[in-house]
Amino acid sequence: MSMQSEDEMENDEAEDAEEFPDLGFIKFEGDAVSEGWFDARKSANALLGLDEALRHYITLQSQDLSAIDFDLPVRISKGSWIASIPTDAITIVKVCGGIVATTYLSAGVKKIAENDFKDVSTKQIFQKAFRALVWTAKIGKHLKGMRKKQFTKVKFVDGGNIIAIPNDANEYLEVPKEYLDMYVTANPRLLRRLTSPINPDLRLVVSAQDENADLIEEISYGDKTSFSDDDPPDDQDILFPELLHGERFDLNGELTRGNKNANTFGFKYKGHILSSQPLTGSIVSSKDLIFGECTMKGIVDRINSDGVVGAKRPKLLYSSLLPIRQT
Repeated sequence: MSMQSEDEMENDEAEDAEEFPDLGFIKFEGDAVSEGWFDARKSANALLGLDEALRHYITLQSQDLSAIDFDLPVRISKGSWIASIPTDAITIVKVCGGIVATTYLSAGVKKIAENDFKDVSTKQIFQKAFRALVWTAKIGKHLKGMRKKQFTKVKFVDGGNIIAIPNDANEYLEVPKEYLDMYVTANPRLLRRLTSPINPDLRLVVSAQDENADLIEEISYGDKTSFSDDDPPDDQDILFPELLHGERFDLNGELTRGNKNANTFGFKYKGHILSSQPLTGSIVSSKDLIFGECTMKGIVDRINSDGVVGAKRPKLLYSSLLPIRQT
């Protein structure tokens, strides 16, 4: 059996990267993986964390697609551990055929490979989810935490398409508005599991394809506390504490009223009226459902009047609203 030189191995890795370009990836690198080894528990946590983050941002774009399983190829090489989703989802079959080490989630390759989904390709949905993940990492590092969701003294760039947000040191970070809006929906602990393996000898790199240049952010040990959220607010007197900010909900209740100007419905759930608002569009399209029992699905919002996560009463941002048929 012939032996490869280090240069030849590096060339092979470069060719693999070209053959299987990534929509995005996470990578752990540092002394802790210098010989290509990575603790199984840490690996599992990282993959679960990536899955949680991607599914959150996929759900914002498509409630239906969020329920579909997909493969997550993992590549381990000297000095790093990488989990990625190839640009062409069909190549997942080839990757899992032996070029890359292992996969994690159950196979939904055929479904993922379908090009069109409600006028938006599945590829675009995954691209946007990965970009939102990187921007969440950038914003979390900038703010040294993920609880703050509303900002003052912002600066508008490019006609409002870019918003520069300040941190406590009055330093500004320019963020595309669409990704700032997506960050606002995220639970402060969204990246907690993903960043949990980080230690003084292990750092995390998150990257995503972008139109001009790849987005990339590095999270080191000194940044880890920005994503751990170890001191959440006391849940005493919080209404429905199980409904956490940024998490998906699937509730049965009754629409009691609608406010066209505020674009909100009242949603009666377990004896309480909760404010609900469509993630996109107007409540007018669902006005015929008022005073009827419905199933509502979407994302929980607990941003309080101070602009941080901690509201005692949840608001429901829904993506799906269907009547419950009486038998």
